[in-house]
Amino acid sequence: MLPGYKDFAPTALAPKVNVLNVKMRYCDPAHCFKTVQAFVKAAGIPAGQYSVSFQSRLGRDPWLKPYTDHVLADLGRAGVKKLLVMCPAFVSDCLETIEEIGLRGRDTFRAADGGELTLIPCLNDHPRWVETLEKMANNWLARPNPRSAAEHPARAQAR
Repeated sequence: MLPGYKDFAPTALAPKVNVLNVKMRYCDPAHCFKTVQAFVKAAGIPAGQYSVSFQSRLGRDPWLKPYTDHVLADLGRAGVKKLLVMCPAFVSDCLETIEEIGLRGRDTFRAADGGELTLIPCLNDHPRWVETLEKMANNWLARPNPRSAAEHPARAQAR
């Protein structure tokens, strides 16, 4: 089900999976939930064994809820001892995934009596992702475009 994470296989008593969706200011929450639904279906995670939260609050603008730091504390207080976390809005790990979730998020979870928080790495340089990205870029470069090649140096180099 979740290769490499067999200790997190969801059952009635198993740990939860928290899926974080980190999006920009004008994100579409419906798209976030669709992404999560596709993942939990493919991974075979049953309802009630996962949650969704939102990261990246900036300034005083209201943000999508529930907030990740609040969810992590709630899960710790609820007695969750193993938590698997993923950030599907990122294709590569960065400060938000490694530091904010992997370190500060883990500290928040543990401070609320949670146990182990494991952060699933982003796609990074996984060969299937690199291959997919190459195909996407080639498809984009092959599209007819009314602008000249001079306006698109990448298109000129690809030809």
